[in-house]
Amino acid sequence: MLTLTKKLRRDEGGWALVTALMLLFVMLVAALAAADLVDNQTKQSGKNRERETSFNVAESALNNQVYLLSVKPPESTGNAYSQCLQSSTSSMCPSNTTINNLFPTADLGTGTCAPPACQWSTQVFDNASSSPNYYSDASVAGQPGYDANGDHKVWVRASATIRGHTRTVVALVREELEPEATFQSGLLAGSVSFSNNGNKVFVLNAGSSSKVTVRCDPGANPNFTCLGYSENTNGQCGKSLTAWTGCLNSAISPQSNYAWDPTMGPAMSQESLQRLEDRARADGTYYTGGCPSDTQIYDPSKPWRTVVVLDIHAACKYTGNNQFFSNAQPGILILLNSDSSIEFSGTSNLYGVIYDPNLPAPGTSGTKVMLHGTGCVYGGVMVDGPGNVDVGSSGKCDGSQGNIEFVGANFGAIQSYANAGIIQNSWRETTAGG
Repeated sequence: MLTLTKKLRRDEGGWALVTALMLLFVMLVAALAAADLVDNQTKQSGKNRERETSFNVAESALNNQVYLLSVKPPESTGNAYSQCLQSSTSSMCPSNTTINNLFPTADLGTGTCAPPACQWSTQVFDNASSSPNYYSDASVAGQPGYDANGDHKVWVRASATIRGHTRTVVALVREELEPEATFQSGLLAGSVSFSNNGNKVFVLNAGSSSKVTVRCDPGANPNFTCLGYSENTNGQCGKSLTAWTGCLNSAISPQSNYAWDPTMGPAMSQESLQRLEDRARADGTYYTGGCPSDTQIYDPSKPWRTVVVLDIHAACKYTGNNQFFSNAQPGILILLNSDSSIEFSGTSNLYGVIYDPNLPAPGTSGTKVMLHGTGCVYGGVMVDGPGNVDVGSSGKCDGSQGNIEFVGANFGAIQSYANAGIIQNSWRETTAGG
C-alpha cells in the first residue's frame, strides 16, 4: 500500500491537467453562453428603447402639429397643410429642434442618427370620405390638407422611424368654436333714421332683453335725426314731442322699447373683434380692396363660412334678390372702417348680424348701414361710435312689417376659433411599424 502511494506520487501522466482543462472548458462555455445571453438581452433592450423612442417621437410630432392647427386653422386653401418632414422649416410644421430636445437620447440628434435611419413626418388630411370618422391610408389618399367639407375636422397622421423601427399614430382633430360676448338687440347705433315717416314698423325687437339703443340725445338738438325723426325732415312727427313719440312708437315694436345712452360703449370688445378677424382670415372670407360680390360674402356651397370681414374703404351696395347666410347657419358681416358703408335694397335678406366697429375709434358720424326696399336683417344691426343706421322705408320683414327683426338665436353665429383638440377615442396607432 505504501508502495502504491509512492508510485502515484511520482506518476507524471498529466491527468490532473486534463481534468482542470475540462473544468475550465466547461466554465468557458458557460461564460460565453451567459455573455451571449446578456448581449442578446442588451440588443433587445436597445430595440425596445428604439421602438419606444419612435413611438414617443411620432406622438410628439402629432401633438405639435395639432397645436399648429390652433395657430393657423386649416379652414381654407390659404391655410392648407403640406407634408412636414424633420427638415421642414415652415411655420406650419413642427420644429425638429423642439422634438429632439424633448428626447435627449442616443437615438436622436444631429450626427447621431440621420435620415433615413432616423426621421419623422406629419400629414394633415380632410375627413371628406364616405366614412369621415374612420381612418385608413386608402380613405384619406388624395384628400386636401385643409377642411374642405367644412365640418371643422381633419385627420392628423404622424410617423417616426428610429434605426429601422417605425411607429405611426393618427387622430381626428376638431377646430373648436368659441362664442363671443356681444350686445344683443335688434339695433344699436350712434343714431337711427327712418326713410319713411308713415305708420309702419321698421324694427321688431320683441324677445330682446336689451332695448333699441342710440348713443345720441334726441333732446339735445331737435333738428338732428337722432332717434328716427327730426322737426325739419318729418313735419308731422316734429310738430310736438307727443307727435314725435307717436311716430317712434309706430316705428319700433314693442312700443317704448328704445333708449338713448351717450355712455354706451362698443358692441363687443376689441379682443373679440380680433378673434373674429382671425377666423375670417382662416376661412378665406377676409376681403380688402373693393366691395366683394354677393357670392363672395355668402357662397351657398360653403355655408359654414359664417364670419365675413370687409376691410375696405368704399360704399358697397347689394340689390336684387340676394340671401346672405341662412336660418340654419346664420352669420356675421363685419364692416371695419369708418370711411365705408353698406346698403341692402331690393329683396335682399341677411340672417345674422351686421356689425360696424367704425374704426379707428371713436369713429365718424354719417350713415354706415342702409336697409331699403323689402329686404330684412333677421338678427340685429350694430354700429359703434356716432355712426348712423338708416332703417328702411317699407317695413316688410316676413312680408308684413319691419326691416330689422331681432332673432336671438342668430347671434349664435358670432363665434371665433378656439383651440384645436383631438376628438375622444379617435387617437390610435396604425399597423405600420416595426
